[in-house]
Amino acid sequence: MAWKRKKHYYSCRKKWIRRRKWIICFIILGMILFSFIRMFNHWIEPQLQVIAKQQSSIAMNNIVRQILQTMEYDTSSLLNIERDEDGYITNVDVDTIQLNQLLYEMLHTVDRSLEAAEEGEVDPTLDQTLYENGVIYQLPIGYLTHLPFLSNFGPKLNIRFRMLNDVSGHFQLQCSPYGVNNTLVELYLVVELQAEVLTVLSISEYTHTLKLPIIVEIIHGQTPQMYQNWTSPVL
Repeated sequence: MAWKRKKHYYSCRKKWIRRRKWIICFIILGMILFSFIRMFNHWIEPQLQVIAKQQSSIAMNNIVRQILQTMEYDTSSLLNIERDEDGYITNVDVDTIQLNQLLYEMLHTVDRSLEAAEEGEVDPTLDQTLYENGVIYQLPIGYLTHLPFLSNFGPKLNIRFRMLNDVSGHFQLQCSPYGVNNTLVELYLVVELQAEVLTVLSISEYTHTLKLPIIVEIIHGQTPQMYQNWTSPVL
């Protein structure tokens, strides 16, 4: 009976040692995997965020510009130039009512298009799908190594964006001297977008601002008499 007890004891001991080895191996592998993931995220995350924000900005720029190019508006009716009896410019003003209507139409149209692109649906204005499944860019993971021969290799990371709120914006009017008694009038549409950039590893918020020209016009003023009669001296 004693030898049976000893055999059973050693058998149980061997099983326990074997289990303990497996437990230790799993713990070591888990720690190595955790350290690798942490180092990988620490190294990859900043690069991925920069590229993701760049590609999101490019995608938003393309969407907004394509949408605004399809919209029709009369720029001459937006700018009012008043002159006196002698032809001198007395006032330059904009039609605020038309500008407010145009601003609402532009922002509403852009907002609908961005929502469609986010969901990978057909754009209501362009009548086409701009980004399949809402993926605006696919980045090969080898690109993050900065090695040319690996830049197109490895699994691809999908980059998406998600709007956080409605598109907001305003018009910005700038007037500056241009030559002799000429004025350069520039009217810009400033669009502000708040979005999230989504990747496999992280989600981050950021604000993107676009400044798009609506009117760029040179207003010619009255040329002073001294410039009209001036001639170069003969040496």
